[in-house]
Amino acid sequence: MRTIAKLSEYMYTVHGDKLFVNMYIGSEGNVNIDGTNVGLTQETEYPWDGAVKLTVSPDEEKEFTMNIRIPGWTQEQANKEVSISVNGEAVTTEAENGYVAITRTWNEGDVVRIDMPMEIRMTEADPNVEANQGRIALQRGPIVYSIEMAGNAQLNSDIANFSPLNFVIPRDAELTATYNADLLNGVVEITGDVKYNNNGEIIDAKLQAIPYYAWNNRGNDGVEGQNNCSQMLIWTNTTGASVKLGGDSQLAIGEEGTLNALTAGLDNPTYAWSVDGDAVEITAGADTETVTISAVAEGEATVTVTATSGDTSKTATLTVTVTKDEPKPEPTLDRIELTGPSKTEYVQGEELDLSDLGVIAVYNDGTTEEITEGYEVTGYDPNAVGEQTITVTYQGKSVAFTVTVKASEEPQATLDKIELGGDVKTTYTQGEELDLSGLTVTAVYSDGSKVELKAGDYTVSGYDPNTAGEQTVTVTYGGKTAAFTVTVEEGKEPAEDPSKPGQTTDDQTKPGQPSDTQKPSDSQGTDSDGSAVKTGDTTNLFLPAAGMLMAAALLFAVWRRKTEK
Repeated sequence: MRTIAKLSEYMYTVHGDKLFVNMYIGSEGNVNIDGTNVGLTQETEYPWDGAVKLTVSPDEEKEFTMNIRIPGWTQEQANKEVSISVNGEAVTTEAENGYVAITRTWNEGDVVRIDMPMEIRMTEADPNVEANQGRIALQRGPIVYSIEMAGNAQLNSDIANFSPLNFVIPRDAELTATYNADLLNGVVEITGDVKYNNNGEIIDAKLQAIPYYAWNNRGNDGVEGQNNCSQMLIWTNTTGASVKLGGDSQLAIGEEGTLNALTAGLDNPTYAWSVDGDAVEITAGADTETVTISAVAEGEATVTVTATSGDTSKTATLTVTVTKDEPKPEPTLDRIELTGPSKTEYVQGEELDLSDLGVIAVYNDGTTEEITEGYEVTGYDPNAVGEQTITVTYQGKSVAFTVTVKASEEPQATLDKIELGGDVKTTYTQGEELDLSGLTVTAVYSDGSKVELKAGDYTVSGYDPNTAGEQTVTVTYGGKTAAFTVTVEEGKEPAEDPSKPGQTTDDQTKPGQPSDTQKPSDSQGTDSDGSAVKTGDTTNLFLPAAGMLMAAALLFAVWRRKTEK
């Protein structure tokens, strides 16, 4: 009862960022992996069938290692090949200590499929147990089978005084495993033709074996609902010898596989292998119990093994099917991993040292590649004191490490002021945009160092192209400002056709006209008497205007003198 009560705790175990899948049971559950809730849904008919579908649903994208248990019984049969895939991609990692490890970034809806072949196994008793010498037990998958009076008495009604204790199962008997939904609430039964020791005479008999846990749920008459079955056994007499053949029966051209010969009742046998057909070739182990085969052509081939011990030889065959080598999809980037950097402590103002940083790309097929360029490193501020998370990003995948920046014992240089220079246009006509193409802005620090700033580093404010008059334009960077003055003139009448001789356009400079640019400084420029420097052609316009006023005054005086006469 304690095992049943604790079953949910045995199915999955978690150690840090490692999930262990220990048992296969149709179920829904949740586990906490390194702070993230992960939903797990198993769909399976295990232990009757070895196919398992495991759907993974983390609350958020999560990288962790899933360790899938490979049951020991899979390695006790001829076909030992357990296949695992993630979202349809085969996992080729070898099992270590009974588990296949899959490390990747998991997302909601990821599907892991596990396929464990199930053969009927005849497990030989340990010869050191005298009572069971020369006996076998039937097993399939994780289930041990028993042979009871119920069911077998009805199959062998022609045998007088029938007892299941007299069964003899030849090692080469052809037994079949079939799911029977109407038997004992649904079980896989093992049936077949075997032998029976009828008072020293070996005769033919029929066999029904049921899971050991289900015995004594029928009466001797085979009717379910009773618990008075009188006889049952597990370890059954056997005879003869056998060899079974299993392994990779489906290959693509160019692939290699292994085939295993499993013998029983043969002491130290020798092996001879042969191939009938052109689809495969034996490339290694032709005189051992395990051979390596190579798929060389499309089609089928029959592989035969003969195991011999003394005067006894047993033969088994297996058909291997070879298909065309379908082009494999290009591997996709699963995650990136880092080696280094060794330096993780810095003093304020010190640049990040990535000289021994290694960036490794891990692809979904398990292959890796060292990345030397094309990745981005962000998150480091040499002037910010404290712990900082540095992120490395490559093709949409990121991984982070932590560094610590300590306060510097020496004072850090601070921004003292900004200086303006260069040739910048300072005279405009209404509606004309500000032209800063000739402006230079230099940051001056407390230690005397200077850095010329780029256009996007600073902001410019104070200019209105629609307002005529003198304007102060301010440049701001790091809380420091500097200014220069521009003049916006009222809009002029359109110029006459510039194609006529002797005329100029607004953009053309007349001979002797003053230049419209000045060199700004770190503050608005002034002349020697303190007044702001004016630029442009304002002085040229003043003299004609004064003349016109004087002429008007003279005309007015003449007119008044005439009216007084």
